[in-house]
Amino acid sequence: IRENLEHTRLADRALVMERDVLEGLRRLEGRNYRFDIIFMDPPYGKGLEKQVLSYLAGSPMATPDTLVIVDAAKAAEETPAVSYDGDLADLSLNMAVTVTHGEDSFALAAVYGDGNEIVLSYLDEFQFFDADQTGVPNSEAFAEAGDISADYVLGSKRVNDAFYSANMAKAGATMNIAANYDGIQAYVDGKTVAELEELLGGSDEEVIDAVSSATLTAMPGYISAVLEAAK
Repeated sequence: IRENLEHTRLADRALVMERDVLEGLRRLEGRNYRFDIIFMDPPYGKGLEKQVLSYLAGSPMATPDTLVIVDAAKAAEETPAVSYDGDLADLSLNMAVTVTHGEDSFALAAVYGDGNEIVLSYLDEFQFFDADQTGVPNSEAFAEAGDISADYVLGSKRVNDAFYSANMAKAGATMNIAANYDGIQAYVDGKTVAELEELLGGSDEEVIDAVSSATLTAMPGYISAVLEAAK
């Protein structure tokens, strides 16, 4: 990387950091960086891109106008092609923060689309976890301000998937929370706003049955979150 920067005469305009990606993000955030474009090319098969996306979802480094590009690979059968026939200039990234169910968490839905078609989507939820779980950036500030006990951190369910899903399993769940989010995303990607509105016009049972790739009983809340971001 350094050789390429020297070759392109961009070394004086670049910062190269050799460290764990989340540690690097925390350092960049501490320097008050804001980015127009974020490009990720992580090692394949380790899920690092999901960790970074969850981190960025709660970070001021990424704004609603930030373009995030991820170079990631999965088995071909798990990676359906995404196509869009419209004008690329009409596409934008929009986010919505909603409550899908209960009072203990909130959801973040992100949609890359044109206001009508959902090209790509992303779902995550956040709640307070025991302090030994992974918190979002600056999570400790809640405790320092006296808003919550130092025994808790605000964390992403995706990042803390193993911990949260183990508790779900005790209640009879058969699918991890992150896999459920992925299943909902797979269902809504390529759908239109009108199609999701029509789906939500049916009963809760019909909405749950329609999304066969996920098992969450609060399915209408998640579809509504995506719909809000899509508009």
